[in-house]
Amino acid sequence: MDVTRNAMWCALALALSALGACGGDEDAAKDPAADDGAARALAAIEASPCDIAAAWALSDSAIAAILTGEARIDAEVGDCQRLVMSAGPGGEFGPLVGLFPLDATLELPRADYATPLPAAAIYSWGAAGGGYPAAYPALGLGVGAHCLWMRNVGDGAGGWRATIVAGAGCGRGVLPPPDSAFALPVFERTYADTDAADYPRTARWEWDLDSGSQLIGLKCGDAWCAVMAGGGAPPRTQPLEGGMLVAREKVPGWSDAQHLAVFDSAAGRARPGPWGAVVAYPGIAAAAPAWVEGLLAARITVFGTAGRFADRFYLQPEGDSGHDDLILRFPGMQDEAWLQQGPMRRRKARGIRFAPRLAQVVAGAVRWRWAETGESIWISCPSGVCAVAP
Repeated sequence: MDVTRNAMWCALALALSALGACGGDEDAAKDPAADDGAARALAAIEASPCDIAAAWALSDSAIAAILTGEARIDAEVGDCQRLVMSAGPGGEFGPLVGLFPLDATLELPRADYATPLPAAAIYSWGAAGGGYPAAYPALGLGVGAHCLWMRNVGDGAGGWRATIVAGAGCGRGVLPPPDSAFALPVFERTYADTDAADYPRTARWEWDLDSGSQLIGLKCGDAWCAVMAGGGAPPRTQPLEGGMLVAREKVPGWSDAQHLAVFDSAAGRARPGPWGAVVAYPGIAAAAPAWVEGLLAARITVFGTAGRFADRFYLQPEGDSGHDDLILRFPGMQDEAWLQQGPMRRRKARGIRFAPRLAQVVAGAVRWRWAETGESIWISCPSGVCAVAP
């Protein structure tokens, strides 16, 4: 193992290494105080499903170390939602599951995956107090922490395989699973007219239209990979398209799309509603975005029958969908967010909450912020991440 790889593994083992893999000793690893800190961090995770209960809890450094072995988890780089068990009329949501990428792994070239690497931590809150299934059998996800490992044999687009290890986050221990465990198919995807810089170090829950199941999308080398539950065919996903129609907008890692939650009062739980996409405009990833003047930040699109989402997101109808643009402005006095229908019609959003970024991991991404009674938006903003309530 070379020095660079050893340093990365040591970073991944900060929180819960069973032995002194990075130069510590066995007595230190068994320190009750350290164990108590780990217990407190896990308790904080359990008490804050998808950051709903405590808005910034998942950015806590102790929690980040438990899950990923890194110093911080910023809201825009990962994803969190109820996974969909079935879509359509009478469809059902399943467990509430967060996906947290390991930046130290995702920045590596494909050739480095010849040795298995932990790529993303997964934490499931199960039913999370609602009347939902607590497990997602297709990916082997029960309640608690898991780690997604990836490897690539032969440094080729078709050489990827993955496995999900239950019982611990990626910050616990450094020993990879055996080769026989890597049974999940992985499909590398690149998009026309893109280059390496167009693939951000993020992870997203995606939806395979053919199998009707969730998959994990994340950066892999200089491409985007789909980790699937099974089968030999690549996924068929709803294409992403923003208002500027630039090639980068097609890469899922900048943006987010999912079945929006519609609360069923009679059943006492949310059901999968219309397909909604929030696509990042490239300007928010620029070196010096024009935040003071106001900036086109994201395109919101809801497909099919939008229902109450038409008013919530101030959608302009167009064919079988409705859309608007999210504009952010930070003049230095009062932060502003606007929903815009074309150049002339605007409505001010309800509010913005700001979380400073302590470690710049990725800039320019946007995703849905899960809520059973109406999603809001996480989006990259000046020196941090903003939660925008439409």
